Amino acid sequence: MTNQDIDIKLLEQDIPALLHKYQYKIAFIVDDFIRQRVFVSTDRADIIQSINEQLFRKSTKIQQQYNGAATISTYLSAIIRNTCLQIHRQNKRSIKKEAYKKETTTHLTDDGEQNSINHLIIEDEIQKLDAIIKTFGGQEAKVKLLLKLICRLPIEEVDVLQTYPNCPEIYFTKMMHEFGINYHQYTDKEIFERLTFYINILEKKNRTTDAIKKWLSYKLSHIIKVLNQTSPTANYDKESLKILVTYYYSNGYQLENSLKKYSF
Repeated sequence: MTNQDIDIKLLEQDIPALLHKYQYKIAFIVDDFIRQRVFVSTDRADIIQSINEQLFRKSTKIQQQYNGAATISTYLSAIIRNTCLQIHRQNKRSIKKEAYKKETTTHLTDDGEQNSINHLIIEDEIQKLDAIIKTFGGQEAKVKLLLKLICRLPIEEVDVLQTYPNCPEIYFTKMMHEFGINYHQYTDKEIFERLTFYINILEKKNRTTDAIKKWLSYKLSHIIKVLNQTSPTANYDKESLKILVTYYYSNGYQLENSLKKYSF
């Protein structure tokens, strides 16, 4: 009897035993989020307990929605990660503001099986996001630039030059100085004020900060709507979209951490 056969039997007949078997996976994934600074280490025990309580409470749904498309191990990994994201949204007191730094994304394991599981879970979500961004056509580069800014990701030279090919050297230098490094000290208001200044200069317009916010909010809403339409179990909002965008840019698509695919 294979490990998968054992897991299927436990899924059907003994959920508590299945959860007990995969306590190591719950701990690993929680530690993954702690390393990303989405959670703080002092909350580790409470988060693990909360995950166990939620999985046990939703055991019937977990049984019903398993369709055999992936191994039980992969299936549970996705559910556990999504549960972490739900906790992340519900209890923002335990989240550090640096959660979305590009430089915090690191190799968390050398275990080939775990890397394969993570890649399998995230691959579809990354491809979906990329496909949606491409539908913006001539605005694609601008959308990508603004996505980086709202996620506090350091911009690169190509981000500016693809968006504004004729950007004067003085403004190019200023943008790289302000946003090409860690700029988590800026508030959202400060970022949008600076962004409005550059957009008006480079596009020769006179738009207000509120107008820029409204334009971006419309784009974000469209991305979230399409992502959620691609799967009946998807449940993206602005916060989880930011996490996906961070993964999208991490290591040029080579991601060691998964986001979510199932919603419970």
